[in-house]
Amino acid sequence: MPWASVNIPKPATGTTFTYKIGFFKNEGAGAPSWWPADNNAVTYKKKMLTTYQVANFNPATVQHFPHNDYARKPTDGVTYENWPWAMQTGLSEGFHILRARAFLNRGANQAPLYQTFTQTFYYDAQTPQGVLAFPATNNATVGGSSYEMVVRTDMTVQEVWYSINDSDTNNDDTITKQQNGNGIGFEPFVDADADGAWDSGETFTDLNGNGTYDASLNPTWAKATEVTPNPSVISSQPREWRFTYNNIPLTGAGTVKIRLVEASSSRNFSLDAAAAHVGEITRAILTQGNAERILIGFPANDGDTVDDNYTMQVWFPKSISNPSITEAEMISRFTFFAQGNAQDRTGWSINYGSFGPGNNFHQLSIPLPNLYNTAFHQQEFRVVYQDPNDDEKTYTAIRRVVVNPGTKPFTRITSPAVS
Repeated sequence: MPWASVNIPKPATGTTFTYKIGFFKNEGAGAPSWWPADNNAVTYKKKMLTTYQVANFNPATVQHFPHNDYARKPTDGVTYENWPWAMQTGLSEGFHILRARAFLNRGANQAPLYQTFTQTFYYDAQTPQGVLAFPATNNATVGGSSYEMVVRTDMTVQEVWYSINDSDTNNDDTITKQQNGNGIGFEPFVDADADGAWDSGETFTDLNGNGTYDASLNPTWAKATEVTPNPSVISSQPREWRFTYNNIPLTGAGTVKIRLVEASSSRNFSLDAAAAHVGEITRAILTQGNAERILIGFPANDGDTVDDNYTMQVWFPKSISNPSITEAEMISRFTFFAQGNAQDRTGWSINYGSFGPGNNFHQLSIPLPNLYNTAFHQQEFRVVYQDPNDDEKTYTAIRRVVVNPGTKPFTRITSPAVS
């Protein structure tokens, strides 16, 4: 064999340095196969390598049967055997499985001996595709106490993240202590001890890929929630994701940046879209929010988990408190919707202390009933405040959560399964 060389950095003093040299002989095409007749032959065979390839394979033009289904296309006036094959040109974007079989060299009249190998691979011809359905155009006005944004994507998208940059720094995540994807914020984390702060050992999402938790990140990002596609949203993209723009400034302009992440994308948001291999949507908006708003303080983030031992905390501005009415009358102005239904107000209470951003809010506590429902992976919790003397004072806060099974005794009718 020809001479070969390699440069190896000098190890530190006292380091034990070991190395292994390997080489192989390429027999070329037509080399004989090796029959595993005994243990020695098997040992020798395991050191050998046979290479095959599919010549000139083009994943964009290959003709194949989707899902390995050898189907035909029904054709009127033609017998079944003459129906055309239901084949597809080009692989679809996403995961596929390659299967190969290696046969031992046996005689023509002998039973074949073979082993099947499988390999999953990801066909990645383009970045993820999607649209921001609402707001649909640049410079659209978003207003109210909150605005629900709707994203539609292709089937390859695994996650949708968003980042909001507007004219009000007082609604940044570092100020509100909530993961709203607004301005300067912090990396999302699982608040296992519910103390409102990240503690060593708690799971977090490393948004900038530096391997450590960042309590201040500019800009910050938050994850949207996938929902069942609403047929009223006209889009060719099949999957639907939603997130809520909270604490909308009274006036001004802003920018919403959305990233569509697939299996081959980087979750390092410090990279630009091309380097991260993500789809990116940017929308310019005009803001026209309410001077007053209500917030769901806890659960603090979309996707949080609750059960019937959880007490939801709703923050409402001190300015809408009315000292001339009773606590019960104040509570009656709030309605809590879950699974689309208004829930009973039993056990609700108000703390007239200082809560929320700037300590400018009072707190409404809502003990959750058993809302577990196998029909809903995630549920929308919607809290609405309505001033009975002013129709324009209607404020809404939304949180999407995962509801665990009830922890208290309950009755479930299993048969009949549907009323």
